[in-house]
Amino acid sequence: MGLLLFVVHYVNRDILYPLSLKTTTKVPLEIVLTCILYTTANGYLQCYGSQQPLSPNRLLQLIGVALFAAGMWINIKADKMLQEAKDAVSSMDSTGKKKYALVRGFLFDLISSPNYLGEIIEWFGYWMVCQHSTALLFAVATLDILTPGAIKRHQWNLKNIDGYPKDRKALIPFLL
Repeated sequence: MGLLLFVVHYVNRDILYPLSLKTTTKVPLEIVLTCILYTTANGYLQCYGSQQPLSPNRLLQLIGVALFAAGMWINIKADKMLQEAKDAVSSMDSTGKKKYALVRGFLFDLISSPNYLGEIIEWFGYWMVCQHSTALLFAVATLDILTPGAIKRHQWNLKNIDGYPKDRKALIPFLL
């Protein structure tokens, strides 16, 4: 079950999401190759460590599937809202500075990076399904990688988007 969730995530992230973008910008080959290398290595590690415990906790697995699905839904919805905001704003202000949209609604009313939060939730749900150390390592690594990015995005938003809510947090509603 865990590897199915892994594949579902990456089919969305590596195939469906890029096809949904309305951009003509080409992605450099080295980025594509790095992504392929990363996903292949991570997939190998997940397969290597994916032996289920002798008696997996079925309740934990069910909760994990629900968390994974909720996280993926949050991630996809937030990505779509960000893309719609980006597509809607392509103008300059009176000083020639590019204008950026203030995304409102959904979890954007509470945090700057609901797409990152969704991905973190996904991978902790994945760990609960798999119940093995490589899945936990991946979930923790995702948290470790995305948290600084969310904080930087939040700081950038506060500085560059007019009227950005000062009470909005970076990644975790009401906390961080």
